[in-house]
Amino acid sequence: MVTALLVEDNEFFRESFKKILNDRFPLLMVIESGTCRETLQMCLDCLPDLIFADINLPDGSGLDLSLTLRSLYPKVIILVLTSYDLPEYRQAASANGANYFFPKDSNHEVILSMVESELGKEINGLERAPI
Repeated sequence: MVTALLVEDNEFFRESFKKILNDRFPLLMVIESGTCRETLQMCLDCLPDLIFADINLPDGSGLDLSLTLRSLYPKVIILVLTSYDLPEYRQAASANGANYFFPKDSNHEVILSMVESELGKEINGLERAPI
């Protein structure tokens, strides 16, 4: 089973984005975290294939979290999904090992296509719901 971890402290956004992922990929298991500490524990318990990380978390920075995750799990796909669409955040995300950086108000189709492209064979086994 393909697993995505959604690291977001805003419950409304987290639930909305989870619904978008599940509507497109009904069999994708989406697990949720609201803090850096919880994320690291969840990765120990069940390493996800893909991690969506917000920048501003209650107990730290998603950028620092990306650096830690990259060092511990070099093959995981890390996507920073944030309200802060600033060049310095994009650069920091890249420097800290994130594979992608998207503003939260991005066209969801672009993000979903990236998920499909990155997970390739794994996600192709999932039934895709119509758009």
